[in-house]
Amino acid sequence: MKNIWFEGGGYACVWSFGVAEILKENNFDFNMVGGYSAGSMIAMWMLTDSSPEYVFNSIYESPFGPKKGMFKLLKKHEYNLQHMIECILGNPIDVDINSFNNKLWIPITSITPPFRIWRNKFRDYDDLVDCSISSQCIPFVSGKISKCFFNDSINYKTFAIDGGIIGKTPPKSWNKQNTIIVSPWGNGDINMKPSPKITDILFPNYDNLLHYKNIGRSQGLEFLNTYYK
Repeated sequence: MKNIWFEGGGYACVWSFGVAEILKENNFDFNMVGGYSAGSMIAMWMLTDSSPEYVFNSIYESPFGPKKGMFKLLKKHEYNLQHMIECILGNPIDVDINSFNNKLWIPITSITPPFRIWRNKFRDYDDLVDCSISSQCIPFVSGKISKCFFNDSINYKTFAIDGGIIGKTPPKSWNKQNTIIVSPWGNGDINMKPSPKITDILFPNYDNLLHYKNIGRSQGLEFLNTYYK
């Protein structure tokens, strides 16, 4: 079975969401899934039963999100991310954390040693949400540096920033030959073509997001038809 790695890219990852939709619709069998920054949310969704239409509309309608102008969220960014992640995960009561443990890999980067750490075991729903938020925390954009558990067993939290700042590659323990990389930036096995416009990432509207998601679906299907049919 393959591992799937989603690169980050803010709202450009709506394209990655389109790719993920196609993989799930075609019952693509995978072993582990992971991603950094916004890619961590897409990877997380691969392990849920959340409706893609509901998730897409929730991202668009998110508080201080693209419908109202993304950069009205400068001091609210963490809460915006939390809303999106909770929409992807669904009701905490219905979430079995064991379905994510050892399957989902998220890198987080501390501002003090040991710097980059992989999380692939999660204590509970809140730990999973905090971990994804921290992997997407960009200083001076997110409003504040986030805290999350930096160890699967030690009971304290530390400050963490975007998981892609130090490294953007999958875990070294993953077999490279069995890993599919999904990249909006042309660095993977499934690449966004053409690359997104910066203005569409920073100030997206509904049509931008829907356009990029549909491109992702088309290019994801092309990949499957080329290599797995």
